[in-house]
Amino acid sequence: MLCVPFTAKRAFWVVCLCFSFILFPLPSYALTVQDVPNPQEEYGGWVTDMANILSPNTETKLNQMITGLNRQTGEEIVVVTVPETTPAPSLKAFSTKLFNSWNLGKKGILFLVSKSDRRVEITTGYGIESLLPNGQVSGIIQKEIIPQFRQGDFEEGILAGIKSVAIKLGGDVAVLQDLAVDSNNPANSNQQSGYVALGILVIAALVLPSFWYFSSLGRRSDSDIPSELGSETGAD
Repeated sequence: MLCVPFTAKRAFWVVCLCFSFILFPLPSYALTVQDVPNPQEEYGGWVTDMANILSPNTETKLNQMITGLNRQTGEEIVVVTVPETTPAPSLKAFSTKLFNSWNLGKKGILFLVSKSDRRVEITTGYGIESLLPNGQVSGIIQKEIIPQFRQGDFEEGILAGIKSVAIKLGGDVAVLQDLAVDSNNPANSNQQSGYVALGILVIAALVLPSFWYFSSLGRRSDSDIPSELGSETGAD
C-alpha cells in the first residue's frame, strides 16, 4: 500500500521536470570574442565564417579583394560571420570588443555579420574615420547590405558591402578582383595547374603530328621493298 503513493509522487515530479524543460529550455551556447578565430593567425586570410553562410568561392573573392586593397592602400578589413552575439548586449558592443581584442589598429576595419539578427556592424579604426565617416558607413549598410540580407542573400550583401568600403578607401575594385591572395592560395594553385595542363596540350599538339609524320615515312620505305627479293634469295 505504501508503494502506490510513492510511485504516483515520483511520476508527478517527472512530469513537472519535463514541463520545466519545455517552458524554460537550457540557454544556448554563449559566444565570446575568445571563441572567434582570427583569420590572420589561422591561415593568413581575412575571413572567418562561423555562421557558415559563405561559399568557398565567395571567401576566395573576399580574400582577394581585401588583400589587393591592403597592397594598394594599407587598410585591413576582417570579415567575421557569427550565428549570434548573445550574451553581448548588442552587436555593436560585441564588434567593438572583438576589434579591440584583435588590436586591428588605426587602419583596421571589422565587418561583423550576425546571421540570426540579419544585421551587420562595421567598426573602423580612428585612422579610417576621415576616409569612411560614420554617415558613409551607415549609408553602405542601409543601401548595399541590408536589402540583400532581407532577401536572405548574405553572400551578395557582404560582397557588395566590401566593394563599397574598398571604393571609399580609394581601392580600384576592377584591379582588386583580379589580384590573388598569394601563390599558395588553393584557387591560384588550381589556376596555375590549369595553365600547366594547357601548355602540355599545346606542346603535344605541335609535336605529335611531326612524330606521326616521320613514323609513317619509315613504314612506307619498308613497304617499298619488292616482295620478290625475298623469294629469289630463298630459291638460291
